[in-house]
Amino acid sequence: MPILEVSRIELPDFGLKEGGYGSSLVSVGDGPKVVLSLPSGSAKVPWACVDVQSGAVAAERGLRGDVRDGQLDEVGRGWLLTISALVRVDVAGAPRIVEVLVPRGLGRYHARLLPMGDDRYGVCPWPGQTLTVVDVQTSAVVREIRGPAPHLSVVGEQTVALY
Repeated sequence: MPILEVSRIELPDFGLKEGGYGSSLVSVGDGPKVVLSLPSGSAKVPWACVDVQSGAVAAERGLRGDVRDGQLDEVGRGWLLTISALVRVDVAGAPRIVEVLVPRGLGRYHARLLPMGDDRYGVCPWPGQTLTVVDVQTSAVVREIRGPAPHLSVVGEQTVALY
């Protein structure tokens, strides 16, 4: 039986003591770091990268909405899906926003960001019936796939399997 350790990590307070919908935790590769948004009463949401082993916290402001999902590589570079945008971030050093995309036709309040290969990501809400495929190089919606919202994508050489 594995032993679970519990520890508390103090996060920065940006003025909102309670409320908000909360944030998803997005892992940085397979390492001990996670990225999350912090409660705020502002349109530009504070966010942080937390090393859960050491307890180190690096925070910044400026996300367009709470974090819902993300895909970050081992170094800490990649994409976060917020309630209103796709945000390219780099948390290899101090957290920074590299680019913000709000493709026409994407909509708001999505919950999943699924890799689709070749700089494309699938975006969908939890109970949704449409997966919207976004090309992050052109900031454009390239396809909409009807069907129950998938939870996982597996990218092959020629195909993408959705589960």
